[in-house]
Amino acid sequence: MKRIIFVLLMLSVAIAGNAGTKTVDSLTAIVTEYSAEPGCEVVSVGKVGINIARFFVNLSAETKEDKDVVALFDKLNKLLVVDYEGMEVSKRQQFNSKLTDLLAGVEKIIEIKDGEDVVNIYGTLGNGGETLEDVIIYLPEDYALICFIGSIDFDKLSDLIKASNESI
Repeated sequence: MKRIIFVLLMLSVAIAGNAGTKTVDSLTAIVTEYSAEPGCEVVSVGKVGINIARFFVNLSAETKEDKDVVALFDKLNKLLVVDYEGMEVSKRQQFNSKLTDLLAGVEKIIEIKDGEDVVNIYGTLGNGGETLEDVIIYLPEDYALICFIGSIDFDKLSDLIKASNESI
């Protein structure tokens, strides 16, 4: 019985990890499909670009809190920013529809509403709940999408929040 439970647990962890990868792959495919459309602007920064940026930000970091912010993104593999406000209306609606369908299967961490403006933040827990994986910030009314592909360590985030509260 213990072996069966252990196998089921391992399978669920593998499937959960795979679900995040499939979401990122599907999200990338949607962005690639629409990236050539007039009015769609895409900025994609890979791991090397992120490491170079992190190096220069570290050089200018003056306080421990500044360095802690940089350390928060140590395991970030890719940054993807999409602004599709300039696309024709029918294409924007198609893009929003595909994103909404895709994100229906992803954990919504928080939804922020301010009048008609909505910000949805999605992500997956990883490493036994110690990290937040593949954070997706989706602003459907502003036609914008920001993705942090990789993981953010909750302990580092918690330390950073505590330090910022102490300095206030």
